[in-house]
Amino acid sequence: MRPETLRRRKEIITLLSRGFSQTEIAEALNIPAETVYNDTREIRNSTCAELLGHTRKEILHTALMTRAARVKELWRTVSETDSGWVKVHALKSLRNEDMFLLKVISLLRLNYESAEEARKRLLDSADYAPGFVP
Repeated sequence: MRPETLRRRKEIITLLSRGFSQTEIAEALNIPAETVYNDTREIRNSTCAELLGHTRKEILHTALMTRAARVKELWRTVSETDSGWVKVHALKSLRNEDMFLLKVISLLRLNYESAEEARKRLLDSADYAPGFVP
């Protein structure tokens, strides 16, 4: 694969993972919509290790960025509300967010062998919110 084709396909993967339509991608990259369509088909059928690695990275990035705002809002709810029911609901939602992210990490076969091992690492992490145990 030519370097410019690889670069363009990586850009397409990035924009697709961020929710752009194929038409929007064509406009953003100033290329024909047919090129985006063909590249998207090739990306789906690709066995190129560099392209697959970039796809995994973009999926993880998008999942983390999407969930980060939700987690931040949930922690704000926990700290600012006086309602016990609302706090419990927010904490349960935080647990679900954590488990989702752990599954993504596990599915992408990053540094964890399983979601359970990832959960253990998260609980042992100094960055994990103190006082909350799922």
